[in-house]
Amino acid sequence: MRTGILTALALTLTAAGTFCSRADDFRVRRLIENCGGPFGLCGYNDRVTNTELIARKFERVMPFSQNLAGVKLDGKFGFIDETGAMIIAPRFDLVGEFTIAGLAEVVIDNKAGVINRAGEIVVETNYARAIPFTSETVFLQEGDWKAGHYAGHERLPAIGYEGPHGKVKLWHIRKGPVSYAEYFIKAFDEPSRGLVWATKWSEHHARFGLLRADGSWQVWPQYNSVQRLSDGLATVRKPDSLLWSIGDGRELDGAVD
Repeated sequence: MRTGILTALALTLTAAGTFCSRADDFRVRRLIENCGGPFGLCGYNDRVTNTELIARKFERVMPFSQNLAGVKLDGKFGFIDETGAMIIAPRFDLVGEFTIAGLAEVVIDNKAGVINRAGEIVVETNYARAIPFTSETVFLQEGDWKAGHYAGHERLPAIGYEGPHGKVKLWHIRKGPVSYAEYFIKAFDEPSRGLVWATKWSEHHARFGLLRADGSWQVWPQYNSVQRLSDGLATVRKPDSLLWSIGDGRELDGAVD
């Protein structure tokens, strides 16, 4: 009886926590960027009613992610919450979105790094890209950050969205290189789950597999073409091994869960 009561209580608390999280998420999703006026400043409106929720006082605003949004004030980016309160003081030249793992990419002086939700730098700004993967791993690209958009529209796209362009390495935030291999990566699911489509840059006719955060393969590289999960399935394409063996380049289409 005691075990049954505790189990029921745990389920109730879990359900309540899930409900609160979804309610908070719903409220944040209703915030939509709103720019204009004589000075072209930006704030946020209610997506449904179009009423102003956060006043236009920022030079640029980003979409909300994990209850925080990047905003530009006095030439630098910081982060606000859904009430408009400044949570991370503006000191960055550009910021990306926070992931479920609680990390966000930032740029200072054309070098990318990573911060946590407290605004602390957990990966020094020394890279062309520093893309959060899990709560403890990131993909790093050597060099200087270069804008891929016009001035005022620069962005730091997450895994699989317009980049990263070029080779990346998998690093642990505290321990350093997870693997010295260089990869090209594409999104599989929410990166914080620790799986990403990857192909080794150095391999001839390299194929995609599912790479884990520890550098091992969940699914060994075998696909020529891969897509992100949609409704629980990701479409893939691979060579027909029987026909390829006789010189026929035909491929097979399918899906993985």
